[in-house]
Amino acid sequence: MTTTGWVLLAIVAALLWWAIAAYNRLVELRNRIANAFGQIDVQLKRRYDLIPNLVEVARGYLQHEASTLQAVIEARSQAQGAAAVARAAPTNAGAVGGLSMAEGVLGASLGRLMAVSERYPELKADATMQQLSEELASTENRVGFARQAFNDQVLDFNNAAQQFPALIVARLAGFAPAAMLASTQSDEERRAPRVQFKYVKHVSRHALLGPTTRRAQRNAAPAAGVRCRHRPAGAGRACLAGAGLVADGAGAAGAAAVS
Repeated sequence: MTTTGWVLLAIVAALLWWAIAAYNRLVELRNRIANAFGQIDVQLKRRYDLIPNLVEVARGYLQHEASTLQAVIEARSQAQGAAAVARAAPTNAGAVGGLSMAEGVLGASLGRLMAVSERYPELKADATMQQLSEELASTENRVGFARQAFNDQVLDFNNAAQQFPALIVARLAGFAPAAMLASTQSDEERRAPRVQFKYVKHVSRHALLGPTTRRAQRNAAPAAGVRCRHRPAGAGRACLAGAGLVADGAGAAGAAAVS
């Protein structure tokens, strides 16, 4: 074989080795997505198990809120079905999107249930209800952490599959982009709260007082903490306030400051 043939063979071998390495890297990242979703699935199952108990406790107090309780049960069933589909294909964008929508409906139903329970003091004071609410809130936090870890793995996979030249292997091998698990669905939920500050012009307290009130304050007795020394009759008194001496003479029209 000629030198040119050996060079071509080496180039082909290098390309083949690189393609295998790129493929294995994409497979590894895809498996990490499945593992991260498994952590979410564990927490979702725990929450799905808590919700029926929460509804049963609330049912004893909310006889007139049957529609609210039924909405929670139906949303839980839909979320369970969506979770089962996503569990089978955690990198499928349609399956993960369906789970996000179902979780949004379930979260809204639970929010309405909690809002209704605020109007029933006996339900709020129930020890079992308080315990279940705390466990549900703790589970929600765990779901949030697991969701963030899942989305991080999805980002790593999508970056690797969409960068050149690994993009060629991803397209040839059929690696489709994975979808992130969103925590909010509507634009209203994603919109940041708008905060407005109103400018209020500062007006001194002295300016708000009328001339009569200001005159009365000037002729009033010294404030607390001012030391006064009484003089003989007819001589008035002298008050020491800081570095200045305020003299109040008998029969004087006002107060005079003497340094």
